[in-house]
Amino acid sequence: KEKYIIDRIEREGRRGTLTQIDDTTYKYEVEVYDAREMITWIRSFIGRIVSLECDNKNVTDVFYGDLNRMYQMYLGGVADDIQ
Repeated sequence: KEKYIIDRIEREGRRGTLTQIDDTTYKYEVEVYDAREMITWIRSFIGRIVSLECDNKNVTDVFYGDLNRMYQMYLGGVADDIQ
């Protein structure tokens, strides 16, 4: 339904690899010099990301920390299930 998302990843994805896992799930992999530069781009896909993994733990900490802060801001409380 959202082919434009796939098109956008292929267009903006810094020569990464996009692999279809099933009808609705894709895996995107890319090697970059500084993964922190990707955080803003990655955030633009919030709501569609199932999991984020990175060799740089700081990147995942920042991403999931942002999700927790958004959860607290919009819904109140702490999101124990966001990791």
